[in-house]
Amino acid sequence: MKLTKSQLKQIIKEELEKIMEGSLPQKLGLGFEFTTDELILNLSAMLENPETIPQGPGEFRELEGMITKHIQKKGTPEQKEKLKELRNDLTRATGGVSQHGPYTGMTGYERRAAARSYHKEKQKEKGF
Repeated sequence: MKLTKSQLKQIIKEELEKIMEGSLPQKLGLGFEFTTDELILNLSAMLENPETIPQGPGEFRELEGMITKHIQKKGTPEQKEKLKELRNDLTRATGGVSQHGPYTGMTGYERRAAARSYHKEKQKEKGF
């Protein structure tokens, strides 16, 4: 039995849909392939309705990872900044911020950015 290219594509698409069923993008109402704008809209809606934010540590970590990968690989610089902002807002909404020290109220991403900025400034002062 020979398969045409379009038949093979359809079979692969159906199999991927089966795999994706129950995955995080599917749970969030996103398809297998989604645009950066769709992700931004979905995350914004999630912030407006906080009970929809994944609460389990594994689920939230998966969401955070999905956003981070999207920031690294897709979107315009403006979209990437918006995704970073949304990721930080979602982290704050789930209580994932520092509770003490100079970084109180910052997410892990904000703490690392502040530390990088601090070290760059120190290097400039030393003439590096």
